[in-house]
Amino acid sequence: MSVNGAIQAKEVVVNTGWSDYVFSPDYALQSLSETGLLHRTEPSPARHSFGKGCRRERRQLGEMQAKLLGKNRGITLHLIHDEEEIAQLKKSAQKAEESK
Repeated sequence: MSVNGAIQAKEVVVNTGWSDYVFSPDYALQSLSETGLLHRTEPSPARHSFGKGCRRERRQLGEMQAKLLGKNRGITLHLIHDEEEIAQLKKSAQKAEESK
């Protein structure tokens, strides 16, 4: 099907692989500082994926959804780690305060 205009649908089903690789023990989750450096030194993946690069490379909807899900899961893992670290720091601070 090829459409040169708007498409309206009640539901779109995309059959693609999921981004469970992020939860694999072998997956090297990039640190947020590394991610920040990458965004400052290289063209934005978001602009590339959704802007002009998308039109040139004809990105597939399922491929983009899988990439976005992988990024979302990576950010979630960072948040979980940070929450655990904050809780540990609070416990340490409370123990230090109690020992005074």
